[in-house]
Amino acid sequence: MIRLRRPKSDDESIWLIIQSELLPRSHLTWDPEQVHKELPKRLKGITYVATNQIHQTVGFVHLLVQHQTLVIDMLAVSRQAQSKGYGRQLLSRAEHYGRKHRCVMSRMLVDYGNREAERFYERNGYRLTRYVPEVICHEMEKTLSPYKEA
Repeated sequence: MIRLRRPKSDDESIWLIIQSELLPRSHLTWDPEQVHKELPKRLKGITYVATNQIHQTVGFVHLLVQHQTLVIDMLAVSRQAQSKGYGRQLLSRAEHYGRKHRCVMSRMLVDYGNREAERFYERNGYRLTRYVPEVICHEMEKTLSPYKEA
């Protein structure tokens, strides 16, 4: 199930996913204590979580809208829940949000060398656009089709 984040019950699970799946892939130096402390501020805006059958948070996506662009700030799924469709569902929910808010493009940064994530995004219609040396990441983007009411 995909739902909006509930800070009091979800943030510790989100932190564990960031700690195990995102920080180790980054080429930048992070102080884990500082990242953990600043997490509630960082997650201001829209965050969706994926939960499994027993309602445990197994993944999340944090997004922003800037100038008709959906910016996917973070998307991660716990190792044990990967390859079960949670990432695709989170990405789809994020893109739906972007279309609904008149975004024409979706964009994110992927840590350099994270070919697994790049392949995931490529399978979902994204393409590499450039290397961003300041953060040691590849930028990926996708054109979003207009929103249609169901």
